[in-house]
Amino acid sequence: MCGIAGYVTGSFPESSGQHEWFDALSAMIGPHAPDTIEDLASTTTQALHTNFSAMMSIAFLRDVATDAALRARVLEAGAWLSSLGDALSDLSRAGRTELDPLIESVRDYAWQLTVEVGEHADACAALVGDKHANRFAALNVAIPTEYVLRAIDKLEVRGRDSAGISVQIAVPEAALIAIDDTLQAQLKARSALLHADHGSVFVADTHVVTFVYKTADLVGRLGDNGAALRQAIMQDALLWALAPLAVRASILSHTRWASHGVISVANCHPHNGSLQTDQDGQALGAMYALNGDVDNHLELLDELVTGHQRTIEPSITTDAKIIPLTERLTDLVEGADRLSQFRTAMRRLDGSVAIGCIDPAYPGQAFLAQKGSGQGLHAARLTDGWMFASEVYGLANAARESCNLSRSVAGGSVIQLDGESDLPVLLTVNDSNHAKIAFEPIQIFARDIYRGTFEHFLEKEINDGPSSVANTIKGRYRREKEGYIAFDKLTTDIWQKLRETAGQGISRIYVIGQGTAGVAAVGIAHLVEKALWRDSRRRIAVEAVRSSELSADIDSFQLKDALVIAVSQSGTTTDTNRAVDLVRERGAFVHAVVNRRNSDLVRKADSVLFTSDGRDVEMSVASTKAFYSQITAGKLTALFLAEQLETMTDAEIAYEMGELERLPAAIQKVLDNEASIGACARTLAPYSRYWAVTGSGVNHIAALEIRIKLSELCYKSIPVDFTEDKKHIDLSTEPLTLVVANDLPSELVGDVVKEAAIFKAHNGRPVVFATEGSDAEAFEEYAERVIALPAIGGDLAFVLA
Repeated sequence: MCGIAGYVTGSFPESSGQHEWFDALSAMIGPHAPDTIEDLASTTTQALHTNFSAMMSIAFLRDVATDAALRARVLEAGAWLSSLGDALSDLSRAGRTELDPLIESVRDYAWQLTVEVGEHADACAALVGDKHANRFAALNVAIPTEYVLRAIDKLEVRGRDSAGISVQIAVPEAALIAIDDTLQAQLKARSALLHADHGSVFVADTHVVTFVYKTADLVGRLGDNGAALRQAIMQDALLWALAPLAVRASILSHTRWASHGVISVANCHPHNGSLQTDQDGQALGAMYALNGDVDNHLELLDELVTGHQRTIEPSITTDAKIIPLTERLTDLVEGADRLSQFRTAMRRLDGSVAIGCIDPAYPGQAFLAQKGSGQGLHAARLTDGWMFASEVYGLANAARESCNLSRSVAGGSVIQLDGESDLPVLLTVNDSNHAKIAFEPIQIFARDIYRGTFEHFLEKEINDGPSSVANTIKGRYRREKEGYIAFDKLTTDIWQKLRETAGQGISRIYVIGQGTAGVAAVGIAHLVEKALWRDSRRRIAVEAVRSSELSADIDSFQLKDALVIAVSQSGTTTDTNRAVDLVRERGAFVHAVVNRRNSDLVRKADSVLFTSDGRDVEMSVASTKAFYSQITAGKLTALFLAEQLETMTDAEIAYEMGELERLPAAIQKVLDNEASIGACARTLAPYSRYWAVTGSGVNHIAALEIRIKLSELCYKSIPVDFTEDKKHIDLSTEPLTLVVANDLPSELVGDVVKEAAIFKAHNGRPVVFATEGSDAEAFEEYAERVIALPAIGGDLAFVLA
């Protein structure tokens, strides 16, 4: 739940960048004839793609930050591209849907020019300020620093209680002598802070100066940490006195979600290897950051520290502190290179970890490690060096391709990134063998993870729901003149492989997922079953199974000629990907419902149906729009199978598709009722210690998902049951009871009204989700509140709940 980001550079560029590529692009800006828009957009986006590295280089960003005319031309190009996108969108709405990929590309590069070049350059200029004699050279340090801060801003959703950044700059020896007396005194005082405190400075024999900045806040908002770190860096006169003389930089940053150790500045990463017995002036500028947990940190602490009568600063209680100490205090092989020494230390760590290290003895280099499952590391080669992050979206604004450094290497791996080298060095931890590294396209752009004016990603993503569902539907089928549905003759035949499998015969269908995707799997299984069981002559068994349960008892499942629908938001869920490997070995066909285009699940599956456009990233831990889109993709799959297996008539499929097409508007109608729903929550929820959720039939799926959401957001243990049973709900606790009752056959409404009356009689404070109209009115007398939801068919109403 934490995030790592860093940047190691080669030698800084001394002169202005070469802008011929941008001059050629600028020459195309101007009025355009309607019949040239498509070619113009294609040519422009291709040029920007080809010159992406140059566009995002230190030299170009530095020129944009210091040249007002160039900055104006960049913003003009971004606005012009946006106008092309608007014109293309008009054509798409008129029926030219094959233009949609080009429209997305135009939007991507309009954003890149405006925000990731223009606004990035402005932010770098603000870091340096306008009082420095050599702002041009100082930007060499500001630009990679801002790159890392922007990555941490994106990764902050994975850890928000504290953050830190270490900036190492290599300077000539004379630079340290030339600073004035005030700064000399500041340097001396800050160098006496041995434990990588906020504001500490370390000067190495290599004339690399390490600056450390940290912030912590138990309660705060997204963006607070980045703002605090930027403010501290901006106000550091010592840094900006030395920055214009720097020849290269290494930067390491971390955003934390505390698991070991209290939330405090002392526990912020990065950490160094200091001990209480160290003397003033003992340079320990090697800095380390950790994602995950070091399971054996107490044993290592006893062995390496306590057992030798050493002590660490008492305020530092995080397990991350043991990493630099393990490397510092472990007996290393004499004469071994730095990466081998790092590997030796990493072998001693147990747990699921991703580790970053920058060492002033090796300027412009980073040493990374990954062990266990669940911790990511990715790196991208930029014009000026290497950038790395624990999630690929931390690199999306800087590069168009990256390498996954955490591919399942037994025992883990260690990696060396050198700002002067074009390839990383990756060694296996166990046996020091070299492992291959493959570069892959980054399928998203930074605009995909922009929070905008929303205070929280959760709020943004809930409001993204209608567009995510609409994009999941778009282009997956076509309507013929009679209004019937066809799944062939599409611009891209996404159904080809599944069509071939359906033609060969399907023995049974399993739908798998984990967590929220596991609940979506239950909903998809219901929709597929309803679509296929309408033909009583030929019934295919459909079963929803948690991925982990399928793997654990794999030999009890009949997988020959089976279709397995694997559901995942990220495509990296370990349990689901493991299950996919096992079922494919046993002859099953895997159809993936997934949101991330270049994910592991996409590579493993036989066919793929992307939710939205395959890059609709969900940053919030409590998944919302992904769940709606997964159900939508499942409904599309169900109707496709019904057409192929002829279990529904053309008219039935057309009707059900019509209801699916209504779903985005229905979701929006629910969201438009936010004020009323919010008032209900504020009035009832804080005053009810216990909560419960019930639903019957397909509504039970909604109840399961509501339970997950409330548990993730409110840290409450919430029972779920079928409305008629109540076996797992202790009515004596008088719980606030959410009763999902909006997808009921009319003959059952009266029965559920009686159940709500029972909850009310036991002071259970029932809040009923019911279909607007007479159904909602039927509950008014017995419910604490009734939340009326739009009517919709196709077995989709549970999504609205």
